[in-house]
Amino acid sequence: MKRTKATKPQSKIFIVSLSLALLILVASGVWALTGGTNWTNVTDKINEGLNTLTETNLVIKTDKTRLAANGTSQTKITAQYPKTIGDITAEITSGSGTIQKQNQVESAAIFIYTSGTTPGSVEITFKASTITEKLYLELHDPTAPAAPQILSPTAGTSTNILKPEIIGTGPANTRIIISNNGQPNTSTTTDSKGAYKVRLERALTDGEQTLTAVAINDLDIGSPNSNSVTISIKTEPLTYDRNNIRVSPTPVVANQSFGIFIPVSLNTEQVQIEFENTTYQLTDFNGSSIYSKTLPAPLNPGSYSANLLLIDAANAVTRFDGAIQITVVDHN
Repeated sequence: MKRTKATKPQSKIFIVSLSLALLILVASGVWALTGGTNWTNVTDKINEGLNTLTETNLVIKTDKTRLAANGTSQTKITAQYPKTIGDITAEITSGSGTIQKQNQVESAAIFIYTSGTTPGSVEITFKASTITEKLYLELHDPTAPAAPQILSPTAGTSTNILKPEIIGTGPANTRIIISNNGQPNTSTTTDSKGAYKVRLERALTDGEQTLTAVAINDLDIGSPNSNSVTISIKTEPLTYDRNNIRVSPTPVVANQSFGIFIPVSLNTEQVQIEFENTTYQLTDFNGSSIYSKTLPAPLNPGSYSANLLLIDAANAVTRFDGAIQITVVDHN
């Protein structure tokens, strides 16, 4: 948020100090002339003068000072005074656009300015009682930035990586939004030479995925779409290594805790186990694709089974019912 103040603090302090001195001199004269009989009235006058002299400015804050001259760009403006002052108003005193008051709570008012279609400076005057403040905005030609390009991956590429790296070019120092199948996925920024390289933030799903990009300049104006790149995502099925599942201790003792360790395929992002009507989230502590968890053993000895759920980066779940068999013995 940007803040504007119309009066220079040093000059205002000087004026207040000088005026206060004059008030005291006048008060002293009145006291001398009246023999002290009207001191209460004089005190009231001094207090009234002090209240006027020590008025501070409205504090004006705005989200933006540069907008597109397209008739639709907007910014929120807050006008605030340190004490209750009554209605705060705003009007455009120079330039184009419209301003509307949204609400006012005590001494803070919120306005929405909508740009006009004529580039140039805009002056907005805010008023509260006898106090006036001005805010200046700049409207710029709403020219859209040039469309970016996606250089990699290339059309027709097939990969099992759910978050592939995207490489491309665009206007220098400009925000780039990459979408897959029309849905925004990842935001990045080009460097000073107009290059960008970023790994997708949200995983893609199996099948064909069409990637596009747009550039968004500092006026929030978007470019045309980039070239369209359709790739194919073919992931390996999520699996687990049944023969190397381990529990500790072995055998599991009734009514005590035990640890379980489950090796899974590298493309697994999450592992859950359903055991005795409860779902547990396992953790890969060492980044080795071996997920583990400490679980409570059943109260009674016997043979128990557990279901296994493997989840990939796109949150697709592969379920294995009865995947794990656990033998529980009496604690005696």
